[in-house]
Amino acid sequence: MSCGQCPLVTVIVPAYNSSAFIDESLESVKKQTYRPIEVIIVDDGSTDDTWGKIISFRDRSEEADEITVRCIRQENGGPSRARNAGIRVATGKYLCMLDADDWWPEDKLEQQVRFLEERPTLAMTFGDSRFFRGSDEVVTPSVFRKYGHLVSALDNPEGITGLFEKLLMRDLILTGTEMTRRECIVSVGCYDESLGHAEDVHLWLKLAARYKVGFIDKIMLCRRLHDSNTSRDFIASNLNGLRAIESIRILCPEQASQHWQIFRRKLRDIHFTRGYYLFSGMKLREARAAFRASLRYQVTRSGLIYWASTFLPTSLIHRIRAFREGAGHMESPGA
Repeated sequence: MSCGQCPLVTVIVPAYNSSAFIDESLESVKKQTYRPIEVIIVDDGSTDDTWGKIISFRDRSEEADEITVRCIRQENGGPSRARNAGIRVATGKYLCMLDADDWWPEDKLEQQVRFLEERPTLAMTFGDSRFFRGSDEVVTPSVFRKYGHLVSALDNPEGITGLFEKLLMRDLILTGTEMTRRECIVSVGCYDESLGHAEDVHLWLKLAARYKVGFIDKIMLCRRLHDSNTSRDFIASNLNGLRAIESIRILCPEQASQHWQIFRRKLRDIHFTRGYYLFSGMKLREARAAFRASLRYQVTRSGLIYWASTFLPTSLIHRIRAFREGAGHMESPGA
């Protein structure tokens, strides 16, 4: 991108025990066709060689044209706290987040700056992503092509119609695919540091409630799948998702009222999914409470059946499961 007064882009990279992958991630920032770039790397209390890799990258980048690197080291507080630490010291007009195990195509920043500069009414833009394992094993070439109907729902470049509603129904924006105007992120309060999971969709919903957002139908992120980011504490993730949605109901009362039926289904499903997980692990008392919470939002056949099943003796539940599995019939765990 060639221009005399190109706006500064700040790239924030939170890192926790990311020594195995951070070099590739940071090099993908350095290889961007766009300049100028401010890179803020936040070591979130790593216990491996992550900090050494960060300092090495900073030293290697000293001679690079129009790229500055700032390094922050803090006690472990989670990705939201690390990202917010970067936001507080950022000076760029635009902000991009990049996890320390992912990487970008070389023209990612160039495409998104041009898109936002041509559309000053948009607060943010985001794009498609590709999932891979190891060094080059592509698992999902295009997340949005995998779910073909999604692209047509996001095809208004001047601002996606009904994005708030769409985000309630599905996680559409993957961290790392986005570029946001710094002033807009600050205006909605940045990331909620109390959320261990779902902090990103919480932020996207806050932005969608107030601003227009555009979509670029191109790969903007290559996301690496590995054990550390694919195996999560399910209950913690579920409860954080619940807290995120309940928080949005309070922060965005107009949207909550307008889309109450969607909120209700979302809350029903979060509770039901937790109940099913607990029921599968034979934690019947906890499962019963989760199913009961689900039924408060909407009474469904599955919800009633599973809630009632939590009163059965565990020996009978095991026999019913064995019979159903033997018959090749298992009911889908949908609410």
